[in-house]
Amino acid sequence: MYITEDIFQIVFQHPSSRGMNANAYLITGEKPCLIDTGFGDQNSTSAIVEAFNQAKVNLENLALIIGTHAHMDHIGGISSLKLRSKAKIAMHKLEDARMRDLQLKGNLEQIKTDRFLEDGEIVDLGKTKLQVILTPGHTSGHICLYQQERGILFSGDHIISGTPDGTVYIGPPDGDVSQYIASLNKLLKLEPKMILPGHGQIINDPREKINSILKHHLEREKQLISVLESGEKTVEQIAKIIYDRVDSTTAGAVIGRLKKLVNDGSIEVVRKDHLNLYRVRK
Repeated sequence: MYITEDIFQIVFQHPSSRGMNANAYLITGEKPCLIDTGFGDQNSTSAIVEAFNQAKVNLENLALIIGTHAHMDHIGGISSLKLRSKAKIAMHKLEDARMRDLQLKGNLEQIKTDRFLEDGEIVDLGKTKLQVILTPGHTSGHICLYQQERGILFSGDHIISGTPDGTVYIGPPDGDVSQYIASLNKLLKLEPKMILPGHGQIINDPREKINSILKHHLEREKQLISVLESGEKTVEQIAKIIYDRVDSTTAGAVIGRLKKLVNDGSIEVVRKDHLNLYRVRK
């Protein structure tokens, strides 16, 4: 689906019926560029081929593939696309390290990153120029891409739609709530006019969306502190109260938020009976 005359959105169905669909974006023109690649399964590959055909872009002429971050729903197809085209691979060096770890585990074929992207760098695609915005939080080397002339922000997983308040997982291994909030404020200052997210629908009210996410995080912090005001608790106990379930996702999200509150000095962690217990700082 065309978003503008030169930006084509590709939607990938999640291999599992319980997961979220993912988005990639093909920028046509002098130097065709693909932002993210989907899951890498057969359905994702078919969606890419169909999108290139609709956009009248020869897959072999793809010049650049940019990974916003190295999670499999965003770079799962990067190896096969690299092999089928002339494209260079670009991402932040911290995400390259994550991709190499995925390769060692056998989740991706062995390819190398051709270009390491840094904050503020301009990716020149000819008519289109993309500014690299380093936005750590969801992952340590997550990047967004900003087309300043039209105010279009490709947000990867930093800002998504389709979940309550646009929230994403921020927790182990390298999620950081403090960095995530700082990155949101960094994006807010850009005053984008449109956000093209890594999941969900296009966001046409960026300021309202970002402020809504910031408000959600503030409310979560207040909720967590309120939970601890009744007494010290483990991660699992907190997750059960806040999310009404305990699993790796909810526990990880709690850990990410606890880390911020410990660093802020709002709460502290104590060790008792071989357990980490969290409590409001006295």
